[in-house]
Parts: sequence; C-alpha cells; structure tokens
Amino acid sequence: MAGLYDEDIVLWSERQADALRRRAANEIDWENVAEEIEAVGRSEINATLSQIDNILRHRLYLLGWPNSPSVRKWQVELREFHRQLRRYLTPSMKGEPKFSDATVAQACGAAVDYCLVHMDTEPASPLPEVCPWSLSDILSGV
Repeated sequence: MAGLYDEDIVLWSERQADALRRRAANEIDWENVAEEIEAVGRSEINATLSQIDNILRHRLYLLGWPNSPSVRKWQVELREFHRQLRRYLTPSMKGEPKFSDATVAQACGAAVDYCLVHMDTEPASPLPEVCPWSLSDILSGV
C-alpha cells in the first residue's frame, strides 16, 4: 500500500478512509480519522483544480490580449502551471467525478469572467463563449 501512497495519494486516501470506516470499533473516532484521511485527497484535488484554473486564465489572457507587455510573463507562468499540474495530477483524478471535459468547461467559464474583471482593457478579440480546450488539451499542454 505504501507504493500507492507515493504514486496516487488521492486513490490511497479514498481506500484508506473506506478501510477505516469498515473497521469502526473501540474508542478511536474512526469516522473523523477517515474524514481527515479523505481531506488529504481533497487537498490534492483542490491543488490540481487551482492549476487548471491558472492555465485557463493564462491561455485566455494570451488569446484576448496578444499584444500585452505581459505576454512573455504569461507564457513563462503558463509553463510553470503545467509543471505544477503534472506534479499534482494522479491517475485516479482523471474522469468523473473529479476531472473531465465538463470540469474544464465549467472552469473556463469562470476563467473568462476572471480575466474580464482583472484586465484594464477590453480584449483585442472576444473571449470564447464555449471552452476551446478539453481536459486532454490542458494535460498535454496544447
């Protein structure tokens, strides 16, 4: 089981929490112990989603403001966000209910709103109404 801990902490945390719940006995507060273990996995999921949010925002910045003096900075940050995404993403996170094309589409809508609020000027071209990227695109760095 230690190998799974190192390879996919989210799947490990889900399995450990389930195992603890099935064993519920004695004076140990197994339910809260299980909750805390699941929180480890949720933390990793939130860190992964944060990187997806950052990637989408920076892709939108580059689409909407291609002549901004910040373009080079956004490109460098985008590479770092992809590196962080590869660091956090585990095999069990791919697919429903954790991360899917629907997750990316929902995050993209929020990212459009974020970009429009945080930029001082209107975009040079309209930002997409429908997310142009899939989860596969995000993961591959396309």
